[in-house]
Order: sequence, then structure tokens, then C-alpha cells
Amino acid sequence: SGANFNPAVSVCLGVSKAMGGPGLDWKDVGMYCGVQIAAGIVAALGYSLLFWDTFNLAPAAGFGWMEAGLCEILYTFMLCFVVLNVAVAKNN
Repeated sequence: SGANFNPAVSVCLGVSKAMGGPGLDWKDVGMYCGVQIAAGIVAALGYSLLFWDTFNLAPAAGFGWMEAGLCEILYTFMLCFVVLNVAVAKNN
């Protein structure tokens, strides 16, 4: 579909375009990232209004911020790697 809902993927598509491949122009990357972040905030507000409850995101018991951050970096890299190789590869 060409849709991407993660700012990290939007930035990867901008880097891909800057390196001569298919992707997004930097103007579009900025707009995509702004809308994606705003949509996340609106979704969080909608959840809190719908359920009258909020929660804090934090690493599970036994894990620290370092482990959580490393997992986020690893899984974000894997997501961007898959998008670049499946959705915007020149051979596809």
C-alpha cells in the first residue's frame, strides 16, 4: 500500500531517496513524521478519554532502561531493514 506508520521508517525512506533509491523526499519525511507523532498523541488521549485510565510504559520487572533501549534499537533496525528490502528495493 505504501503506507508507513512509524517515524523511523519514514526517516529510512528519506535516507533511501537521498542515496539515489526509491523513497520519500525530505519535505514529505518531515510531514509524515509530524503527523505520525501527532497521531500517537491523539491516540493516547483518545484511549485515556475512552477508558478513563492511563498507564506508564516502563521496562518489565528485572529489566532496566538499557535493555529496553537496546531491544527498541534492534527491533526498529529490523523493521526498517525489512521495509527497505521488501517495499522499496529497486528489484521489486
